[in-house]
Amino acid sequence: SRWMLEVEKVRDVEVRWHVMSLAVLNEDKLDELPEEYRDMLENQAWGPVRVVIAAQQLHGDDVVGPLYTALGTRFHNNGEGPTREAVAAALKDVG
Repeated sequence: SRWMLEVEKVRDVEVRWHVMSLAVLNEDKLDELPEEYRDMLENQAWGPVRVVIAAQQLHGDDVVGPLYTALGTRFHNNGEGPTREAVAAALKDVG
């Protein structure tokens, strides 16, 4: 998703973020995935997705991009992972 923000700076495009879940994208092939990855999808992926959906329903589509950025920064850049605390902090980050 980060690369698309760079494209938006230099091309005449407008990014509209939508909720996306790897758990949903991979649900038809769970048996083919490594056990550790499958466990992560089944036990950790749904919470943050539900939070983004709830935020979108309460605050509109414009919150999705900033919330994805805040979540991604905490999960991937900061190494916090998809914990309840990291999700709460990301929500606080976006106000």
